[in-house]
Formats: sequence, structure tokens, C-alpha cells
Amino acid sequence: MTQRPVLYYFILTFAISWLGAYLTVSGKLIHGLNLIKPDGLRMYPVLLLGPPLSGVAMTALLYGTAGLKRLFSGLCLGRVARKWYFFFLAIPPIMINVVLFALNQLFSGQFVVNNFIVGFLFGIPAGLLEEIGWTGYLFPQLRKKAGLFPSALLLGLIWGAWHYPVIYFLGSASPHGPMLLPFFGVFILVMAAIRIFICYIYEKTRSLLLAQLFHISSTGSLVVFGPLNLSPEAETTWYLLYADALWLLIAFFLINAFIRHEVA
Repeated sequence: MTQRPVLYYFILTFAISWLGAYLTVSGKLIHGLNLIKPDGLRMYPVLLLGPPLSGVAMTALLYGTAGLKRLFSGLCLGRVARKWYFFFLAIPPIMINVVLFALNQLFSGQFVVNNFIVGFLFGIPAGLLEEIGWTGYLFPQLRKKAGLFPSALLLGLIWGAWHYPVIYFLGSASPHGPMLLPFFGVFILVMAAIRIFICYIYEKTRSLLLAQLFHISSTGSLVVFGPLNLSPEAETTWYLLYADALWLLIAFFLINAFIRHEVA
């Protein structure tokens, strides 16, 4: 494991998350019954256990107690400038609302911004738990081998694919029917973009807590503002445009970083 810390992290994470998630609904699967929304809600918390458990285990194996102290020392904001709070944490809710407003005004009134405030609670366990593994452990390992953008992009694509066991239940249009694979594809694009922002934030601040807060903002905002009663085609469309908006913003940051010679 010490020779291939990235590979074994992925193996542990996917094994814990996917096996655990499917075991929670194994009774239905064995009997050939269809899974419904409540089943997805039961799979969700189990899926979240893979990244933190794997991250802590691999950190302890590779670096011992000192490594664990270093990992959890990131759970403070320290001397992070206030601009990081207000600017980056506002990106997901602002971008979601802008995209949905544009779709509503230009194409169809069905793209109505939701206001499910309690839904923000769904983002809290996801952000707090997942980033211990993805950002606290894995990103620094990838960063040793490659630059910021390639490391973040690879991590983002794999992170998006990691959601596969619950993709059927994500969004309001489930079941997605024949649009499941297109929806999964654009969902991965969104996750890859979000991961690049998270990695950029961590690179600049070394604050694991700030990475967790951005994740909470992202997931919570999707649940709070995501429109209801959309068709699978409409939901895939708005996710695609949200991905486009995020990637345009990333392009702006990359161009600016290249000009400043900040991209390594």
C-alpha cells in the first residue's frame, strides 16, 4: 500500500462506499424489486463513509500519528483572508440561480428556482466527511505527481463517477429513464468543475475546513435551489448549462493564473 498510495485509496474508498451502499438495498435487489427514493436516502450516508475512512486509514499507515495530526490540523480556518469566504462560497448558489433565471426567462417557465431551505442540511455531512479523504489525503498525493489543474481534473472525474450508486436518485426527475447516462455525464462535468474549485481553494489556503465549506455550499445549493417537477430531458439540460457556466469561470481563472505565472 505504501508504494501505491493513490491506487489503494481508490480501491478502499470505492469498496467501502459502493459495497456498503448496495448492501443497504441488497434485499430488494435480490428479490428483483425496484429501488425508490427512500432507498437512495438510505444508501447516501453509507456512501459517504468511504472517503473519510480510507483517508484516515491511509494517512495513519503512511505517516502515523504525525500524519493524522497534520491531516486534522487543516480543520481550522487559520489566517485565511476573508475574500476566500465570501467569494468562493458564493459561487455555487449564485451560478445556479443565474443559470436557472436565464433558462426561465429565455426558454421555459418550468425552470423555477426552488426554495427548499432545509435541503441545505444534505450538504453538511457530504462536505464534512468526504473532504477528509478527497482533499485532506488524496489531493496532496496526486499533487506530488502532477500540476494543480491535472490533479484536480483527474480527481474530479473520478469523484463524479464515485456517485454512481446513487445517481439514479439525484435530482428531482428520477427515474431518469433513457436520459440516465446523459444526466450522469453532465453530472460528472459539474462535479469535475466543483472539484477544481475545491482543489484551488485548498492549494491557496491549506484549509481543509474551507474546502469542506465549499463542498457544503455546492451540494446544499443544488438541493435548495434545484427546480422541481422537471422532465429528465429538462433536468439534464439545466445541469449541462450549469456545468458550462462553471467551466467558463474556471477558464477565466486559468487564463488569469497563466498570466500571473501561478499555474504549476
